[in-house]
Amino acid sequence: MVKRERKRGDCMKIELEKERLAAESAAEEAMAMLLKLRMEKSSVEMEAKQYKRVAEQKQIYDQQVIQSLQWMLMKLDDEDKIEINGD
Repeated sequence: MVKRERKRGDCMKIELEKERLAAESAAEEAMAMLLKLRMEKSSVEMEAKQYKRVAEQKQIYDQQVIQSLQWMLMKLDDEDKIEINGD
């Protein structure tokens, strides 16, 4: 009877060790996944910042083009007024 209990205890220890190893492996996998996700997040954030900078630069350029076109229109209007008044 003592042998059975001892054998049963040994089996339980073996089973417990298997569970511990499985839990350790799962924890390592979870940590690896977290690291991967953090790296992906960092990459996405950097890409988003780059797109934002490009969009801001394009907006500045577009605004400069608009101002330039407005200035040219104003000059043309002034020239038309001078021609009309000069005739």
